[in-house]
Amino acid sequence: APASATFIISYSGFSAEAQAAFQAAVDIWATQISSPVPIRVSASWQALGPGVLGSAGANNFFRDFAGAPRGGTWYPVALANKLAGKDLDPANVDIVARFSSVFPNWYFGTDGNTPPGDYDLMSVVLHELGHGLGFAGSAGYSGSQGSWGFGSGFPFAYDRFVENGSAQAILNTALFPNPSVALGDQLTSGN
Repeated sequence: APASATFIISYSGFSAEAQAAFQAAVDIWATQISSPVPIRVSASWQALGPGVLGSAGANNFFRDFAGAPRGGTWYPVALANKLAGKDLDPANVDIVARFSSVFPNWYFGTDGNTPPGDYDLMSVVLHELGHGLGFAGSAGYSGSQGSWGFGSGFPFAYDRFVENGSAQAILNTALFPNPSVALGDQLTSGN
């Protein structure tokens, strides 16, 4: 499919084969989403903790901007830029991504034929970039309390779609006050 979004990647520390696998994942995302604003990504190939393959996330969040479909909601910067039709944070990248340079079992191919025991870098990058594009919620659990909004009182856009098995929104504060044990129960129930 033709690209309907432009990604600008700043690579740091990647080997040629790791960069090619990363770029293959970027090229897939570019055909699956659309944005009139280029999405800028800082990608680092660096030593990470044991068992950590990689991570990525939005570098900033915006709410109540012109073009926001819903007030009182945090949008990751790449999505906010698309909705606003302009770069809301031109001095910074939109997504920060880090991948393990010390993990010994990477597969750098882009053919989907990952050997047993290896991890497909392209698939991991696809997954992690999804977090940076907005597939990430703000709900958390500490002790017996559940909460969302990181103390701001405003949910992430993703949070607005989270329901339990009875189709009750976790943002329904009449059922699950924020923060509360009742919300914590929802976040840990497996339902």
